[in-house]
Amino acid sequence: EVASTAEGARRAGKEKAAAAIASPWAAKIYGLKIRQRDVQDHMGNSTRFLVLGQEPVPTTGKDKTSLLFSLPHRAGALHRALGVLSSKGLNLLKVESRPAPGKRWEYVFFVDVRGHADRPEFRQALTRLQKQTQDLRVLGSYPEDR
Repeated sequence: EVASTAEGARRAGKEKAAAAIASPWAAKIYGLKIRQRDVQDHMGNSTRFLVLGQEPVPTTGKDKTSLLFSLPHRAGALHRALGVLSSKGLNLLKVESRPAPGKRWEYVFFVDVRGHADRPEFRQALTRLQKQTQDLRVLGSYPEDR
């Protein structure tokens, strides 16, 4: 976590596998390659900042886990998938659908769930959820209050 965009850009310039959302000015100063310009100029755009790393984050007792999955196009598929999480007492914090890349009228679901994926009940839910989904990815677990 950093206190400013400039500090994030500076750190991204020092770490080989790092990236930052910053201005062209910051890219020039810190020697960053610009991957996408003017991300702020898309109408209705909102930014969610993520910290990605190679090592799993240990449980803190106040965590959340982000999941990404796609479902078969059948009545009740989302209801059944979310019911798996509920059956294990896992609280949904966010459910967001997005068009699936390259697939008309199909969607992927981003779901934030309270809890750490290393907890036994979470692992059990993921095993059951895998059977309900076409593709399931655990994007990561991390402290909730950041």
